[in-house]
Amino acid sequence: SKDGVWVQLLGLDTKRHLGKTLAALGVKWRTFGNLLFQVFTKVLPNRKEKDVAKKLRPIFATITNSISSRFSELTYDELCGRFAAHEVWFTPLRAPKNLLHYGQVHDNGIILIDSMENVSVTTPVQFQA
Repeated sequence: SKDGVWVQLLGLDTKRHLGKTLAALGVKWRTFGNLLFQVFTKVLPNRKEKDVAKKLRPIFATITNSISSRFSELTYDELCGRFAAHEVWFTPLRAPKNLLHYGQVHDNGIILIDSMENVSVTTPVQFQA
């Protein structure tokens, strides 16, 4: 958030939550417009790529950039109000450095830890600009 609070969005990977999250952040229609542009200019013309996750990277990047850019403009209190109004599931990360120790991160399969030297995000979506 604008004031430095880290927030984990819950259920963002599901159809039910993505639209609500984008609406709460005020970027729903702009993001959908950008998604259509990416589909027609980068995804559909890319016939060489066989890996679906790689082919869809422009879509994931568009969603990630919309969410990240808006997060940086809103305080945690503003996010709480918007998320409550749109029924978005979220939780603050009290100590981001301890993220790997949160039970929920492991329960919902966000990360895979082979060792402390090998930690992976288990989804093709990475929430960073």
